[in-house]
Amino acid sequence: MNIAIVQSQYTNGNSQKNLEKMVEQVESCINKYQNVEIIIFPELSSTGYFLTKELQDVADHAVGEHFQIMSAVAKREKIIIAYGYVEKEDANMIYNSLMVINSKGEKIANYRKIHLTPLEKEFFTAGSEIVVVESEIGKIGLMTCWDLAFPDLAKALAQKGAEVILAPSAWESPHHEPYELFARARAIDYTVFIATCNHIGLSNNLDFFGKSAIYGPDGKVMVKSEEKEETILFASLDFNQRKKLQDSFFTMKADFREDLFKR
Repeated sequence: MNIAIVQSQYTNGNSQKNLEKMVEQVESCINKYQNVEIIIFPELSSTGYFLTKELQDVADHAVGEHFQIMSAVAKREKIIIAYGYVEKEDANMIYNSLMVINSKGEKIANYRKIHLTPLEKEFFTAGSEIVVVESEIGKIGLMTCWDLAFPDLAKALAQKGAEVILAPSAWESPHHEPYELFARARAIDYTVFIATCNHIGLSNNLDFFGKSAIYGPDGKVMVKSEEKEETILFASLDFNQRKKLQDSFFTMKADFREDLFKR
């Protein structure tokens, strides 16, 4: 799987501007990495990450205008795209959602963030579905930001066959150490690849630090942004290497005493 993650800053409440920027970033990524197969954008990239009542104004249905725009570019460039948006189900209920579109421009997954932060709970409804999607390039597990802090979700995704877990984020200062540690831990816990992309810059009282990265199934850094700047990171994920790691040192899946932990 040839994967790219976008670390960037987006404009709060201006979906049109953000989507235009995301399309440009897709094209820029393909020009630089011609063999890229999937591109991931940060949490709520299409709307900007902010927590005010104006979220209702930018909320859209799963296959709304944001989907039409990103579907067209995915189909044109023959690439899988995953991005965050504010999903509207009805007049009073919105979700922090992650859309995945395949290279034919089709919706193949829509994940609603399960673990909301205390501030997010004031605005969003929590999702309740654990999502692993079978794509043309491999099995992909989905989570968003604070979900990284919960090993049970990563375990469930791995048990459902996820080979790589995508974790678009909006993680703010001064919590860069937990962000990196949680991501590395989830990778090594279940011997999976983790790809997490973060915002940069200021959003009201939040200061996003970047540090987007792709971690191997041994927890090692494959590629990472150390600078607080807009960038696109790329890596080739070798699923055969993952299998070798599982069969050699990282045998936790085979060795786990399930009989002792059944409820």
